[in-house]
Amino acid sequence: MRKTFFLILALIFLSAATVMAAYHHEGEKDADKFLSAYPDTAGTKLDHCALCHSSGKYERKGKMVSLGSCQWCHYSYGYDGAGEIKDTINDYGSDYKSAGRNTVAVTALDALDSDGDGYTNYEEVAVGTFPGNADDQPGRFTY
Repeated sequence: MRKTFFLILALIFLSAATVMAAYHHEGEKDADKFLSAYPDTAGTKLDHCALCHSSGKYERKGKMVSLGSCQWCHYSYGYDGAGEIKDTINDYGSDYKSAGRNTVAVTALDALDSDGDGYTNYEEVAVGTFPGNADDQPGRFTY
């Protein structure tokens, strides 16, 4: 009985991890275009809003508050969508938008270095680092 309980619990956790790894926000369509170009990135860290959206900071009571990409987007854009989404887009997201916001646009960016870190977008995607975040680059560990 106890083994069955723990087996069921483990299956629930594994299912939840899989669902969260492929998180697509509120019918968002751009992730599918990226995954069409790079199907092997499904379920990786690149299969996330942070691919095109940046983190940010704001001042509160005289101190700077840092937010991750999801929180920054909700802070800037709002839960009701009344803010400016363009304020949350990183350089890769901006290049993607300028290139046409479709599957062809994803591969058209391969030779660029959107974040200016010395690695092409293709090189970064190939090793699983964010092409829009200069602090996340091949060979560098980030925490």
